[in-house]
Amino acid sequence: MRDESHRGWLQEAAQRGAIVASVCTVARVLAAAGLLHQRPFTTYHDAFDSVAALDPTAQPCPGQRWIDDGQVITDAGVCAGIDMALHLVGRPATPERAREVQDAIEYRPAPPTWASRS
Repeated sequence: MRDESHRGWLQEAAQRGAIVASVCTVARVLAAAGLLHQRPFTTYHDAFDSVAALDPTAQPCPGQRWIDDGQVITDAGVCAGIDMALHLVGRPATPERAREVQDAIEYRPAPPTWASRS
């Protein structure tokens, strides 16, 4: 977040049209690089204030697992990153391809195992 060369690299990648995605609190790095300027974003629930401190124009969307704003994609946390990654697979390909990958990694979201215990 404080590394100017890293922020510059992200800015250059975005200027070239690369998709920039963040998992969890990495949204702070995107904010520090100016990539969340006037964009909707999500992040780890305890990090919204720190993102807003870095870029007050960023538009927080708590409760969203991931947000695709075209070139910039953010997610709410590490586990939400799986959902975002599957979205990224399906975006240039097809939803069917994303489902194939989902099956291949045996990702079958369901209530947590502790939810069914008495």
